Amino acid sequence: MTAAQTDTGGHWIGAHLFHFGDLDPLITDVVDPVTRELAADGTAGRSFFLRYWEGGQHVRLRLEVPDPARAPRVRDLVRERAAAHFATHPSPSVDAAAYRAFASAMAAGERRTSYDDRLHPAGSVAFLGYRPEYEAYGDAACVAAAERHFAVSSRLALDVLRARTEMGRRAAIGLAALTAAAAVCEPDLPTAAHRLAAAARDAQETRNGKVNKGHDAQEARNGAASTDDRTRHDAPKGENSAASKDDLPRHVTRKAENSAASEDDWRRREGAVLAQTRRLWDAPDSGGDLLAAWAASLRALRDDLDLLHAAGRCAPLDSGSPHASLALVAPPERRTVSLILMRCVHLFHNRLGLRAGTERHVSYLAARGIAGLADSRR
Repeated sequence: MTAAQTDTGGHWIGAHLFHFGDLDPLITDVVDPVTRELAADGTAGRSFFLRYWEGGQHVRLRLEVPDPARAPRVRDLVRERAAAHFATHPSPSVDAAAYRAFASAMAAGERRTSYDDRLHPAGSVAFLGYRPEYEAYGDAACVAAAERHFAVSSRLALDVLRARTEMGRRAAIGLAALTAAAAVCEPDLPTAAHRLAAAARDAQETRNGKVNKGHDAQEARNGAASTDDRTRHDAPKGENSAASKDDLPRHVTRKAENSAASEDDWRRREGAVLAQTRRLWDAPDSGGDLLAAWAASLRALRDDLDLLHAAGRCAPLDSGSPHASLALVAPPERRTVSLILMRCVHLFHNRLGLRAGTERHVSYLAARGIAGLADSRR
């Protein structure tokens, strides 16, 4: 069944494709060919996608359509291709009451005060207005810069999904992408390592009740962007390397919330992660075409946002993500932009289909790999 609502997103068309089973085939069989076809004939410019929970599990597809006269064709194409997919991929049943309980918990975790508590029909398409997240990125110019990166991020994720890459390999790609992003935030590895190691020590002292108020990392506890209170919000609000050769094990990707399992996995792969961390800092393009394109896109975004931040235009209210603590590799004056870059890593992980536990473990390994290099013996 397909249903449609109307979007009001200006030059952007927002399509929400609701399916309660595996989203990978929906992305590779509908999102990928539709975006390619519309780009090839000049109908659509940039496009990007995300997986999201609100209203029931779905894929959010954003298409930039400069000519309003072509918008009806775009909606028809998305609707038709989605309907054909849904006809051969029926969704499992989902209880509306169970969805409401789940949605309440998810909204609380994202610090949202309002959300859609209705379960949309499985196998439906809703065309809803695209609302840029100014609170997460800054003004319109900041959002436009982020959207340029989202398009690259989506293309790279589609390359991974199209290859039917299994989850352990995706997690390994996610780890390398996160490490590369940290290198974009602070290009000097020794400086990044010492900042993160100092923050880790300070956090441990805090847990032990021994707060070192004179430590530079005190600023990190009080907020990410030197004067505000954003780093502590680890949940986002709103939307040839060692890792590529050595996928993250299934038991860790399923149980990453288990600190003992995370520590055990770190001990097993410590040498490989440290070596990969050095390599991605020293030679950002050494991780293959995907990581090279990823790092280049992040550097372009960083440069754009740095200029906008200097002009007072990049002052988001909440750029939180599961990787916010890694923004501490940057000095206080650069943490606003670094937080945004870390949020972009989270969105890439979302596009890859990484689950929350896996993403936390990836963040743990990246942080250990960076901070571990503060030890001159390594």
